[in-house]
Amino acid sequence: MGLFGLGAFFIAISVIHGYDNEEPTTVLQDQDGHYCLIASMGLDVEIEYIAFDENTTRTLPKKNLRVPDHASVRGNCSYSRTELTFSWDDGKYQLLMVFDSQVVNDSRTWSLTELGLTMDVNTNITHTSSIAKRVELGKGDVRMFETPYNNSYECQSKQKIRLKSTNSYTNVIFSHMRLQPFSAMDKFKGGITCKEDKDKGISLGSREEVFVPLIVAICLAVVVLLVILGYLIRKKFEGFGYANMD
Repeated sequence: MGLFGLGAFFIAISVIHGYDNEEPTTVLQDQDGHYCLIASMGLDVEIEYIAFDENTTRTLPKKNLRVPDHASVRGNCSYSRTELTFSWDDGKYQLLMVFDSQVVNDSRTWSLTELGLTMDVNTNITHTSSIAKRVELGKGDVRMFETPYNNSYECQSKQKIRLKSTNSYTNVIFSHMRLQPFSAMDKFKGGITCKEDKDKGISLGSREEVFVPLIVAICLAVVVLLVILGYLIRKKFEGFGYANMD
């Protein structure tokens, strides 16, 4: 299988766009309709490329890219391996993530084990012709975001992974992330918070964990307001009563 080779299985993919300040949520289902991945994250790519042409060498301007919310998504999943590929700018850029599950100390965990970027690089070194190259960057044995099975990995802080080859340096930056491959549901379960968030006292949590306490607080405030309003109305009407005469 090549860097971006995917199985022949049909995968149902849903991209759910949330509120303005939220990253879209991607949900994958296998060929039998079982949920196999749910992910919500911001992705940025920083690219440095050194171009070679005979005796000429130069570094192209550094590129900072944001993987757009409308990027095309492909996927493939099985019991022990899940692949997710984002493609954008008419296929000029493709970012692959591979997740594997494994048994560690008699407990099953999952982690990000491979990250790959494929990109078209347009160079014009001699100023006489434009050269288009398809560059592949890959990094195996990443082993990041390791999390117990049936749990999600949460990290609002930025997580940077550096990819490099002979003439390329690329940083892939994750942020506002909640990720759970091998999920049997279309909603996140559990949650392991990254060290960076713990050190900062940040708890991202699920949407339900954030909004349920807020809704309860609003309801209590409304009840208190109604009680006070009722009391004031009653006192006002009592003021119109007649005093007793001896």
